[in-house]
Amino acid sequence: MKKLFLAGVAVLLLATGTAHATERYSVRCANQLFTVYGHHGYTFFRGEPETNEGKTVPERLFRWRDDGALLFRGRKCEYVRDLLK
Repeated sequence: MKKLFLAGVAVLLLATGTAHATERYSVRCANQLFTVYGHHGYTFFRGEPETNEGKTVPERLFRWRDDGALLFRGRKCEYVRDLLK
């Protein structure tokens, strides 16, 4: 009975752990607007979320600094807005 209880608790913890929120926000880098999506990695799109069908930007052009700042081709990006609110 104890093993069944522990297994049930483990299943519940695993199920709730997969429900992480996905980040989605806009940034301005080098006078261009980008939409950033992130969960287990980041995907970058050029433009607004409504118009970015298939316009992914290679991730290698972006870099995260240790202080959390996002760089695009070595230039610091400016946070514009959170799109999930």
